[in-house]
Amino acid sequence: IDNSDKIINDLLEFSRVKQPTLNPEDINLIIKETLNRVKAPSGIKVVTTLGENLPRIQVDALQIQQVFYNLTTNAMQAMENVGTLRISSFKKERDPGDALPEMDYIAITFKDTGCGISKENLQKIFEPLFSTKSKGTGLGLSVVASLVEGHGGKIEIESESGKGSLFTVKIPVKQPKA
Repeated sequence: IDNSDKIINDLLEFSRVKQPTLNPEDINLIIKETLNRVKAPSGIKVVTTLGENLPRIQVDALQIQQVFYNLTTNAMQAMENVGTLRISSFKKERDPGDALPEMDYIAITFKDTGCGISKENLQKIFEPLFSTKSKGTGLGLSVVASLVEGHGGKIEIESESGKGSLFTVKIPVKQPKA
């Protein structure tokens, strides 16, 4: 029943991703609030390196907290109760070779020492209903991607089987004009 309930809730959450209600927010505070909601197993060390004097950015705090929650819990599951999760935030100036070349952005990284993701699965992980977990619904990362993109941002991943994963969330300092 619990598994069915999770699947139904995940499907509902995925189907109702809505426009963000933007307010100027402190991204580091959202990270800290998210970590207060997540109980790390005793074998997992969470290390944060949060940038100082980051500008407030226009985000929907609840949506971004959901992004951070999903990435944090996925990382902990990938580490199977043993490892290190490093979460960092910093400002990045515009860079023509970057995913968001036309604007400054705040980057938030989630680097784990977990099992990693195979090359063949890297291209599929943000697709709805794709999961490598026996009890996964395959909606967590697709919701993450939708929420980040709804903020004009990008999410990137680097991973290697057996060596962990690095997810980078990039959110523009100023929202692009529609």
